[in-house]
Amino acid sequence: MQTGVARRVFSELLGKEVLVPDPLKRIVSLSPAVTETLFILGLDGSIVGVTEFCFRPQEARGKRIVGTYSTVDVEALSRLDPELIFSMTGFQRKLAFDLSTRFNVYPIPLPVSVADIIRSAVEV
Repeated sequence: MQTGVARRVFSELLGKEVLVPDPLKRIVSLSPAVTETLFILGLDGSIVGVTEFCFRPQEARGKRIVGTYSTVDVEALSRLDPELIFSMTGFQRKLAFDLSTRFNVYPIPLPVSVADIIRSAVEV
């Protein structure tokens, strides 16, 4: 991706394109696995919100808590003004749909194999 360019990525779950700014400056992660991956990718400075279950790495505990794995504080999300919210499919499917009416959400498919886990890391 070129710096300063927004890219559209199709979300099969939502059935629409999701705008992904580059660089991402304000990310909310609603999944512990996604949060860990974002830290590994060096995007920790861009993470503005996580769930109370995002324990790792230790630095994730210093981020603003916006909810749990199944519920979020929409007002807190509004105040954080995220450019992109990452969620998972599976249990978070309805949450992703609901949030996508107000926010830019990209639900990452729930991995069901080792290959899917690797693919998920590449998507983030």
